[in-house]
Amino acid sequence: MSSDEGKKTSRVFDPDLMLMVEEVELSEETAKEVLLEIAEYLGRGEALPIGVSEWLAGAIEGALNSPVKYVNSNNLNNNDVGKALLIALGLHSKYNRPSVHDESVFSFMSDYIDNYGCSQTSAAKIAAKQFSISVSKAQRSYKKITEVLKAAGLIPD
Repeated sequence: MSSDEGKKTSRVFDPDLMLMVEEVELSEETAKEVLLEIAEYLGRGEALPIGVSEWLAGAIEGALNSPVKYVNSNNLNNNDVGKALLIALGLHSKYNRPSVHDESVFSFMSDYIDNYGCSQTSAAKIAAKQFSISVSKAQRSYKKITEVLKAAGLIPD
């Protein structure tokens, strides 16, 4: 047994990652981000942050032990179990949710900011509900289109 074996790595709390975990159901993009963050922790040999390992274990156990919860099928096969895992991890929509275009989110948020006096954060929360995406995805979409419009000289810096 090496000197590193048997040592328990202390767990940390990563509030940004936990917020993303809570939004996994809203966005496949957020799910990808969460899983990439998890991969980084694992690649560095670090323990997953508090709450994240429980979420990951719950998704795996739920999909493998109760795939019917995620996949509507009377005759489950291995493909359905795989699909259940993708759904549990937020990488596939149970309802085949359409993708949201950044321009649509930007337009929606701009309307709320300009016409209703909403803050960007409030508009992002409203857009998240409207488009069934995460708040962070709404904010990224708004920022992305804003940068494109600024670069094109269509809106002031």
